Amino acid sequence: MTELCKTRDTWITPQDFRDAVVEVFGSPELDVAADGTNAFTDDPVFFYDGKSEGDGLWREWDTYDNHYAWCNPPGSAVSLWTAKALKEAILGNRSLVLVQAGISSKWYQAVRPYCETLLLTPRIQFDPPAGIPKSSKSRDYMLLVFEPWMTRIPGDRVRTWKWKTIKGETDE
Repeated sequence: MTELCKTRDTWITPQDFRDAVVEVFGSPELDVAADGTNAFTDDPVFFYDGKSEGDGLWREWDTYDNHYAWCNPPGSAVSLWTAKALKEAILGNRSLVLVQAGISSKWYQAVRPYCETLLLTPRIQFDPPAGIPKSSKSRDYMLLVFEPWMTRIPGDRVRTWKWKTIKGETDE
């Protein structure tokens, strides 16, 4: 992985979006694609390095009760992470996967019938890793909700989530 790709893959999910996720879905039990500087949860965190058996692509995402695994995957490996989230849903584990809105991509078409797609508005402004200046650029993102029951009842579940209205804020 190039240094530029590494830098792009480590931007941090902003706190206001995390707060909205927790308000709607509760707290995540696992963060399966963190790198140690951008984790959503304190513990356990599966550090992603793309090759070791300790990272979230290799380990099972055991979630209990009504908890879920959080996944903000590196943009350079989205297809691997969405396929893993689908596999985990088949095994009975819930997950939320935050990805760029690539609705015509092959990876999205492969998982779309087995998850709920929340198209996010307004756009998310990610926080840069240490030493990188904040950018005014933002892209469209979507949150994929993988539930075990959805793997047994495929369907077309796509809607818009105005995530800032959760706390009474208005769209920008």
